[in-house]
Amino acid sequence: MAFSSTYFFVFVVFSVSCQCVLTTREETQLNQWQCQWPCRRCTHRDGCESCIDGHFLHKIWGYGVCLGNCPIGYFAYYGLCTECALYQPQCASCKNAYECRRCKYPYKLHDVRCVDKCPSSTEEVLYSGFGSICQSNQDNNY
Repeated sequence: MAFSSTYFFVFVVFSVSCQCVLTTREETQLNQWQCQWPCRRCTHRDGCESCIDGHFLHKIWGYGVCLGNCPIGYFAYYGLCTECALYQPQCASCKNAYECRRCKYPYKLHDVRCVDKCPSSTEEVLYSGFGSICQSNQDNNY
């Protein structure tokens, strides 16, 4: 079977993202890396290096992939998924570098920070799948 001169062989480099592929043009046998949506620029070694607008670059074992939302434990910051623990080590999930949404055990969430012990005006309340929060004593008096 003969292939046309515009036929491309495609080899998927990173099967989870499939965003950077090696293509070989049949007539020249030259390899080149091409990006697939939502990756804007990629290389064979690092995967995606930048993403289209509305997507965030997340490094998995040093390999870049573009995501619509950052995974739990990360927040979007200037087009990158940034780990919460870099700014707040006790934080398991965050909105940004300053606002924690969930804390690692045994810490408790008080407002937007993780604390060792709830302040005296609050009590520890355990929420299944969420962890402990410090809830105002006044919130429990209906």
